[in-house]
Amino acid sequence: MIVDTNYYLKVLRILKRDPKKIWPIIRLRTGGEHFCKNYPLRNDGISSPPVTVAIRRSFRCNLNCVMCGQWGEHGIFKDTDPDEVCKQDLTTREIKKFIDDVSEFKPYIYFTGGEPLINDDIFELIRYCSDKHLITGMSSNSTMLESLANEVVDSGLDYFYASLDAPKALNDDIRKGDESFQHAINGIKKMVELRDKSRNKLPLIQVQSIVVKENQGSLFEMGKIVEDLGVDVWGLQLCVFTTQEAFDTSKKMMEEHFDIDYLYWKGFINDFDDGLDYGLLEDQLKMIKDHTWEFRLRLYNPLNTNAFDFRKYFLEPGVLLTDPPCMYPYAFCQMQPNGDLAFCGSQPDYVFGNLKDNDFQSIWNNQKARNFRLFIRIMGRILWMRGMVSRLFRVRITMSLVMLWMNPRMQCPMLGLIIGTGLMVMGVIPM
Repeated sequence: MIVDTNYYLKVLRILKRDPKKIWPIIRLRTGGEHFCKNYPLRNDGISSPPVTVAIRRSFRCNLNCVMCGQWGEHGIFKDTDPDEVCKQDLTTREIKKFIDDVSEFKPYIYFTGGEPLINDDIFELIRYCSDKHLITGMSSNSTMLESLANEVVDSGLDYFYASLDAPKALNDDIRKGDESFQHAINGIKKMVELRDKSRNKLPLIQVQSIVVKENQGSLFEMGKIVEDLGVDVWGLQLCVFTTQEAFDTSKKMMEEHFDIDYLYWKGFINDFDDGLDYGLLEDQLKMIKDHTWEFRLRLYNPLNTNAFDFRKYFLEPGVLLTDPPCMYPYAFCQMQPNGDLAFCGSQPDYVFGNLKDNDFQSIWNNQKARNFRLFIRIMGRILWMRGMVSRLFRVRITMSLVMLWMNPRMQCPMLGLIIGTGLMVMGVIPM
């Protein structure tokens, strides 16, 4: 087993800053227990609390990325009044109440959008989570980062995911905005500089790149750009998409079973028959895998599988490439700007409750939530979509972790730090 010692030492900075975060880290990195504990055994749709809780503060964004299901070329908000879509119904105080409710089971709190940095209270909310010893992360297009880098570093954020897909001209064609590439590069460089001068040297920074037809020939070159930035991780993933046929099938199914208007996946409809060179993509991926990088390379499923086939992925979306089927209703929850709770961030049409009507604990296993979990167990393989499958659902539980799970409120920070260090060095906690 090869251990990425340098990266694990960086991860330990989180525990050095706050040893009580050992429990959120263990819970996040052993989320596969949900598969063992909930999915095959329970027939009532009840689940233990989610591993990850995403907070979508707003849909507002300053870019129009081509693959975005919200504001992209096929995005559902493209022809919508932004003022109507982007309004924030929940107050900062209400979101803090939500964080209070979920903090008891120590989830990973992930801030998303839209563009999270647009929101005036984003740093206040991150600090609030950190004060409760929760692991926090945020995805951003990084174009606003140059003026906000110091606040990001000072907020207590643990993970920062910066979206950057290609060299300058191509990136500006993908992430449409005012000089999006240069603004993002300047912002990331500034944050790396400030982070490295800080006492804790956090957050950990990952550049996230999405494979689309526009950057298919420049992925390796993108890796070299990322290397020059001095970040910790480069994450490479396939774009999320569906076909018209799959969308129509899913839409009909959801309407028949739940009587809801199935809209969000419409923003991800894409046809890849034109424009993709699969041989070129295979060559680029091989070059990336064979190269020795100064950062940690993270290839998201199914890119990291030995038998991965680009043609099958893009041209046969009805073929299930991973197993088990979708586990998000058991392990993930996203809060929408108006307080709605959904199981899927990309397709939040199915709402199983609203925070204005009830608290989270009462909503998570209500009848609507249980009905959907049972539905997914039976029909999940027919709801076609393509995209990244998170490492969140890998089953990597040992007896020691099970014992630790039984004592989530253990109040010995030093012991937590020692245990966490050992587990990460052994590779039990796959960071």
